[in-house]
Amino acid sequence: MLTFGKGGSPIRKTIEVASVVRSAAEFACRGSSAHCAFGVMEPGSANVDESQIRQVIHNLVLNAQQATTNGEPIRVTVRKVHIKRRELLLPAGSYIEISCRDCGTGIAPENLSKIARKPFEDI
Repeated sequence: MLTFGKGGSPIRKTIEVASVVRSAAEFACRGSSAHCAFGVMEPGSANVDESQIRQVIHNLVLNAQQATTNGEPIRVTVRKVHIKRRELLLPAGSYIEISCRDCGTGIAPENLSKIARKPFEDI
């Protein structure tokens, strides 16, 4: 929480990303009628702050629960991707992509301009 709130240093360690994502998503659904459907859950490890990953997945799944009212599952995937040239402000290289998708109505067009976009910092 310090990293997000006050800019503290991440506590990095090597984790199995798909396992942590699955665990965090399932935890976020406990006690609710929502459920996750897991897509391509490729094994892959990364040197990251596990608490940050868990917090982000938890928040995404909670947000998806609020947006989805029709009982559709929240789709969570983890997959390896390779970027051949600089894209999305990321240098070329191998990455683990995490996605969380719901079937909610989405953000109203008049509110899209209110979303602040901050570019990725170079890794």
